[in-house]
Amino acid sequence: MSNNPDFKSEIVRHMHGVNEKINALLGGTQAMRRAGPRFLPKEEAESDEKYKRRLKMSVLYPAYEQTVAQMVGRTFAKPLIVEKVADSLKEYLANFDLKNNNIDVFCSKWFYDAMAHGVSYVVVDYPPADDNYTVADIKRLGLRPYVTHVPFNSVLGWRSETIQNIEVCTQFRYRTAVLEPDGAFGEKITEQITVMTPGKVTVYRNGENGWALHSEKELRIGGKPLDYVPVVAFTPERIGFFAGKPVLENLAELNIRHWQARSDQDYLLHFISVPLMYYSGDREVSELTSGVGTMLQLGTDEQIGYIEHSGRAAEAGWTGLDRIESDMKVAGAKLLTRTKLAMTDSQAKEEQSKEISLLRHYANLFESAIDSALDMMSKWLSSNEQSHVEISGNLETDDTVEGMNVVITLNTNDIVSRQTVFEEAKRRGVISNQADWEEEKKRLEAEQDAVNAPQMDFSDDNRPADSK
Repeated sequence: MSNNPDFKSEIVRHMHGVNEKINALLGGTQAMRRAGPRFLPKEEAESDEKYKRRLKMSVLYPAYEQTVAQMVGRTFAKPLIVEKVADSLKEYLANFDLKNNNIDVFCSKWFYDAMAHGVSYVVVDYPPADDNYTVADIKRLGLRPYVTHVPFNSVLGWRSETIQNIEVCTQFRYRTAVLEPDGAFGEKITEQITVMTPGKVTVYRNGENGWALHSEKELRIGGKPLDYVPVVAFTPERIGFFAGKPVLENLAELNIRHWQARSDQDYLLHFISVPLMYYSGDREVSELTSGVGTMLQLGTDEQIGYIEHSGRAAEAGWTGLDRIESDMKVAGAKLLTRTKLAMTDSQAKEEQSKEISLLRHYANLFESAIDSALDMMSKWLSSNEQSHVEISGNLETDDTVEGMNVVITLNTNDIVSRQTVFEEAKRRGVISNQADWEEEKKRLEAEQDAVNAPQMDFSDDNRPADSK
């Protein structure tokens, strides 16, 4: 039992434990060095001094961070299609979070956090308003619903209940840091925990005497308390309510293996790149002087020279690194490979759409998460108008041109119809998902009619032949 607001639930502790390696990899070389033996084990006979030297020489190959960024870049290669967003919300899309981030920028950050860590959250909020405010008052004051991103690492826990056969969130807790003025020019950071329950937001702050109640706010719509917690969780790979696992966890493990192997390899090269001088004879080594512009006179039984490493160990090390890098490319590319996913007929719009890439599948799930956030924004406006966005980025392997050429060739040879070509182009993102074949066919017919416009007819020309 715990009454402390900073208590971390069991599932959150589990997810944060899994994400220790993710946070270190996203933090780059410096974060991996700070982790020390956690991800770069110390050898049994290695002294502290030598380990510190090896650690300082280690540099991270940022495969995990770059792959996640590339997948997000592909997903948002084109702006979100927002034609079906509720008209009452469209004016808010340019400043979606009241921090001058439009809906594309905001959602790309939300998507990145979820793809990297396994889950990410958004709170839909509304500035405090008096129940007696008129529509004119609200417009004059600029009051409007907005979204706030709650990163994975900030969440402490939640509670849920099954209401009308649907599991819903009944409590959501997350930590933030508040920057406040301190004196004429200074500033201080105060830890803050927000606890959301249906119709209420409670804020605690950490002071000299520990956590204490800072403020309470009621959440009301149309004078009535809000009957739900306005938070949306996006979980690409769901492991439970509001919980998920990193979609590229295997790549993270490979990236750490690469960090360890590269550290060993660089440390090995540091020593074998300099040849070792040797002397064989009766004289004391201190009596020998070697350097530029000097000459040694050796006796009959004396030898001097250099011992150089054969390079086989280094070569084997580079081969091992190349293999790990190849495995990392495969682990990252799996998100782009089309495959048959486990989904019902009701989830698939058509039979062939069941064979899609994982990234396309995650984008579909993300569309639903964005729609949920938009619908909550509409509820703040006492509207039941629903919204839908579409993601039309580059979500599969880069075979679009080659694949479309094959489809066009099949059409030229009368093997597939023009409508099939149109649908393939739409599926591959060559044309907009909003495009409609019936509308396109009407345009083609109109263009053909214009080309076949009546020409001047001289068939009834009765002039003499010599005058024509």
